[in-house]
Amino acid sequence: MNRPLLDNKLSTEFLLWVNGIKCWPRTLYGPADELAARFLELGDKAVLKDNEGSKGRLNFVVHSADEIRAITAEYSDKHFLLQEFIPNDSDLRVLVLNGKPVLVIRRTSGGATHLNNTSQGGRAELLPLESVDPRILDVSVKAARLAKLEVAGVDIVIDK
Repeated sequence: MNRPLLDNKLSTEFLLWVNGIKCWPRTLYGPADELAARFLELGDKAVLKDNEGSKGRLNFVVHSADEIRAITAEYSDKHFLLQEFIPNDSDLRVLVLNGKPVLVIRRTSGGATHLNNTSQGGRAELLPLESVDPRILDVSVKAARLAKLEVAGVDIVIDK
């Protein structure tokens, strides 16, 4: 009972942001028309993702306000976030157990999409803990602690 309700991306992002973890991509949340109207603030492409999505489902790279309108109309029962696109070669999934980083997986896209998720065709490679920047491990531990999770998979994307 002494745990915040972190049932979606927005509540998790807000909890971490308010507690000092502010290394997020610019994120917009609101009605589809607002997301479409503000699309160009994020550049020439952005990521539109289901606020409650997981495993890379309902996660799209969009290139226009019209694409945002079409996707949100098709999935009208979903709430979407619009985030700046972060160019990357891979991402890291840091497994934190009982406040300690124990495993780091580098996930690389299978090439068909922007997603690095293994559930979407990405490849996985285990990295030795000592090869990972200690700042990444520290922020992962802090995120797990703030979320009051004894078992946490913290995803890190580094802008290339």
